[in-house]
Amino acid sequence: LIALILDPPVPRAPLGKLHRALPPSILTLGAAECVDADHPVDDEDPYSKSRVRGSAAGVVNLMSMSLPKSRIIRQIFTDADAPAIMCRLIHDPDPKVAIKGVMVTAMTTSVGHRWPETFDRVTAVDRVTNALLAAVEREDYLWVKWTVFGCGDCVAALCKDVECRRMLATSGALEALVRAISQFKDSDDADDKTGVVASCNALSRLAMEPDAISWMKDNEEQVMGLLESLRHSEDTTVKSCALATLFQLDPENESVMEAYNMSLEAGSAKWLRSQIFLVGEGRAGKTCFLNSMMNRAFRDTPSTVGMDGMTCEISTLASGKQWFCEHGGAGGKKESELERARAELSALVYAGKNVVKSGGVIEEL
Repeated sequence: LIALILDPPVPRAPLGKLHRALPPSILTLGAAECVDADHPVDDEDPYSKSRVRGSAAGVVNLMSMSLPKSRIIRQIFTDADAPAIMCRLIHDPDPKVAIKGVMVTAMTTSVGHRWPETFDRVTAVDRVTNALLAAVEREDYLWVKWTVFGCGDCVAALCKDVECRRMLATSGALEALVRAISQFKDSDDADDKTGVVASCNALSRLAMEPDAISWMKDNEEQVMGLLESLRHSEDTTVKSCALATLFQLDPENESVMEAYNMSLEAGSAKWLRSQIFLVGEGRAGKTCFLNSMMNRAFRDTPSTVGMDGMTCEISTLASGKQWFCEHGGAGGKKESELERARAELSALVYAGKNVVKSGGVIEEL
């Protein structure tokens, strides 16, 4: 556990898609390690208690960024009681641990967990704002290098709380988001593009506050020009967030009305997707039943941890041979999200802690 936390086998960027490959025990032990606050703060010793706690909190924080996208991670967080544990760390004597407690608490509440009664909103808003400002300037805050997309997601999560959103509108976060979007909107770097998406999402949520609207109107020339340029973005999230913000500024805005009329002319399409949840007692045979439905050969499988998911296409019944066809990955190969994440983790270890830039090693494994 200490080796994984202090020297993870993957750098910051690829870790986002590999969190789900970590077993629940890593998260549980990592969070428990953070709670044990009886330690001296010593950053000189690489194996000191404070260093391990700070790195463990960092692992949990990075995993929390996948909460909106991965139900597996949401289940693992719930099983490990991570939301309650990390919330208690907001006033930790080690500032590196405290701010990660803020970040994780915000992300967990964004996916349905209740705001803890002891949550200190003033401290949370102050630290997240300072982290965002540092990320825009490419500087460290509390000895940690933050990313714009991580801070943007956290601001958007905090906006779900009315009081936090009101404080964020006047904390300097709004100005930092506008600067981040202006600075990185034309960048070709993948992290910068993700940061722009997260910042636009946070900006559209902050635009619901009167104080935020007043600031944007005071800086109308800068903000309106930026939003108009984002309206033509190829990214649908950026485009929709820009239109939502423009609507908050002016419901009769010409661009908003144009987009509305275009959507009316385009009409609608049937959403040919639905979800089926298969539930039952442990070891009852749910996975085997699904495998049979997918026309797979029988094999003995271990108990599923948390939840698992798959996507399939319903084929015609004319042939009478196959009901469901599993949705294939690249090259038509069948794979599940979890299997691929595990393969990527194995590939990174196999490649000697180097980033696997091509899919060759992964497919070979």
